[in-house]
Amino acid sequence: MDQATTISFVVTHFDELTEVYNASVHDHVDVAAQRGRLRRLLASRGGWDRVRADLLALTADEREVSGRGLRDLHGWLQYSATMYRDPTNDQRDDILRDLAKVQLPPHLREAIEVRLHRA
Repeated sequence: MDQATTISFVVTHFDELTEVYNASVHDHVDVAAQRGRLRRLLASRGGWDRVRADLLALTADEREVSGRGLRDLHGWLQYSATMYRDPTNDQRDDILRDLAKVQLPPHLREAIEVRLHRA
């Protein structure tokens, strides 16, 4: 699947992919690898969906996945936290819901909240 097709698929099926991400615990599957691939796929949409994907990753039990989400949020804040579009209502609701579920350094939580409410 080329990048354009992948992005189109993710855009069209974001909610379903999120459900797959959350239900991806199987004994016969490398869960961390599967969740990591799904995080990358969800984050590939960029912008607010990248933030959504990283917050979702922070809810994972697997350290590799949650660690990657946290590192990516730090990178987002440092290099690309300027958003050129407002979040959709669904994006804003998902981000606020997921912010309530995760432990974040105060400066990172505040940065996300400020940018989210400024939009």
